Amino acid sequence: MVGANRVLSSVLSDWSVGGFVQYASGFPLQVPNGQTSLESYLFQGPSFANRVPGQPLYTVDLNCHCYDPNKTFVLNKDAWADPAPGTFGSSAGYYSDYRSQRRPMENMNIGRTFRVREGMNFSVRMEFTNVFNRAYWGDPTLAALTNPRLAQVYQQNGNTSAGFGRVLTTGATAFGTTANLLPRQGVLVARFTF
Repeated sequence: MVGANRVLSSVLSDWSVGGFVQYASGFPLQVPNGQTSLESYLFQGPSFANRVPGQPLYTVDLNCHCYDPNKTFVLNKDAWADPAPGTFGSSAGYYSDYRSQRRPMENMNIGRTFRVREGMNFSVRMEFTNVFNRAYWGDPTLAALTNPRLAQVYQQNGNTSAGFGRVLTTGATAFGTTANLLPRQGVLVARFTF
């Protein structure tokens, strides 16, 4: 029994486990432009649209993964109103509750060095990135962020084609992020030193 415990102890002891996790809010989204511009030499281009009190900013919870991003416009166009012609909008450029999807990251590793005999060691380490295989969808496209009056267009198959709040599920988006970024990966590293 003592010999069995010694073997079990030599197999299960002296392992090292490490991890890197990052949890943060999504990136702030810029408030859409008002569609009545103050174009002159002094004021170049439009100001921000006004936020409509009581209107939700999103049509869905961006973090729930409970909707099809191919068929859903995620931003609420009714949450923004144009300022009166010739006036500035009253909105700030960014709001703390108007953000893109959160993208948590969890990386882990486990390893151990086995002593073979004097001057000989065998090390093994397994490293995982995105260990829980989280899927990320892209952010709304830049064109879909700046103009809340942009018509929301669907394709024949029901997928979104263009419009305010459209999410791209492939390729780069407004902030350079890509849908389904960083699939789970693992690397096994073994080293024998003598």
